[in-house]
Amino acid sequence: MKPALIINTHCRTQYLEAALQLFKGQGTQIVVSHSGANAEEGTDMWRILRDAVKGNPEIIYMEPEKNIVENSIHITWNRALKKLLPEGYDPIFLGDESIVPSSQFISRIVSLMEDEPKLGMVGPIHQGGVPQQNIPEEDTPNFQAIKADFDILNLRDSSKRFQEAADKAHLRFRTVMGIESHIRAIRAQVFDQIGLLDEGYQVGWMGDSELCLEIRQKGWEVAVCYKAFIYHYRDLFHSLDEKNKWIQHDIAHASSKGWGDGSKLAENLRKDFVERTG
Repeated sequence: MKPALIINTHCRTQYLEAALQLFKGQGTQIVVSHSGANAEEGTDMWRILRDAVKGNPEIIYMEPEKNIVENSIHITWNRALKKLLPEGYDPIFLGDESIVPSSQFISRIVSLMEDEPKLGMVGPIHQGGVPQQNIPEEDTPNFQAIKADFDILNLRDSSKRFQEAADKAHLRFRTVMGIESHIRAIRAQVFDQIGLLDEGYQVGWMGDSELCLEIRQKGWEVAVCYKAFIYHYRDLFHSLDEKNKWIQHDIAHASSKGWGDGSKLAENLRKDFVERTG
């Protein structure tokens, strides 16, 4: 595999800077792409991106497009895919609201996919939740300084204990029905068969299910890697009204494709998974 990391950012500076510090220098192409957010000159985001890209050919910053629809995450992913796929890269997607406790995150997923050629999409084991407080502005973008309802050392400990248990049981991965868009790796060959992501979905939830269904129908397997661990902050940055608006938009799009309110899609996803896994 020829991995490339795509980081979708909403200008969450602590998360983005920490991710760039963790992964740069590993020889992996990194693309930072905006989802309807701007990095204006003089802002913290502008400084981070300027410092990261300066003299560092492994990091590509894609300027935000004008009039891009806020939170049309598939548009953001596709912008990066159109650049990376023709160059033979296998994309690994990471949302900037995710915390990765190990610099071996990429290498562990790549190693699994190289050993298991039937795996078309692989995601990490992940915990998700809502911190009880926002990350303090004065915290440095260093993983050990990031605080919420836990500290990162506890997260590292959770990751280590989980992986030790998996090693003891001789487990490397397990097949699953679906994986969230923010945290997954997909082989370049998969996109040759299914095309780019459906930009009609805004936040990706139903689009994720549809994508997993399409990938399995092409003969690939979808799995999680027990060696890769991540913490994904849910619901931290958007209001309930915003999320409801996006959900209604995606329901309308799913309905236009014959999935009703999404229940038919979920039913087909479960049925397909059971038939293929027994």
